[in-house]
Amino acid sequence: MGATVEEQNCIVLPAGIDGIPQNAIVLFWSGGKDSYLALMALQETASNIVLCTTFANGMVGHQEIPVEMIKRQAKHLHLPLILIALKSDQRYEERVLNTLLPFQPRSFAFGDLHLEGIRAWREQYFADVPLLFPIWKTEYPDLLERLMLADGTAFISAIGDHFPAHYPLQIGDEYTKELANDFERLGGRCFW
Repeated sequence: MGATVEEQNCIVLPAGIDGIPQNAIVLFWSGGKDSYLALMALQETASNIVLCTTFANGMVGHQEIPVEMIKRQAKHLHLPLILIALKSDQRYEERVLNTLLPFQPRSFAFGDLHLEGIRAWREQYFADVPLLFPIWKTEYPDLLERLMLADGTAFISAIGDHFPAHYPLQIGDEYTKELANDFERLGGRCFW
């Protein structure tokens, strides 16, 4: 029996886009707010952007967002999307590079904010491709303001252990400025 669509790499193209352009900026897209903020920052100076999402079992890891939602986001943003199905018999970075390098990307971009270890890992394993971190070390109040002014609505897709158990938050709740400010008052970060 062959692999299902959810287990295979695929390309999703919005209407009017013929293919994945060469020399594009490939933005690693989790479907979350940090990726969206990185996209907004990139779009201030670049127009040749392609989204890329890695997944397993039909879901984006850590975000717990279904691949179908990622497809809808790409369609709404009118951007091409490369979906990379992760395999247990192939290392992550090998799978990503084998899939993306044939498109001759200009650079890889990430929505990383502050985690030095993740950035260092990316710089080590993707050293042959120029890397962009358009929102790196941006102050959280600035990011929150950009997000609140953006066109669209963000929803909570996952809740980490660091969130206070007594706070009434559920997956599916709208991510609002009030929620972010409440979390800051409780000693957390509005961007976790």
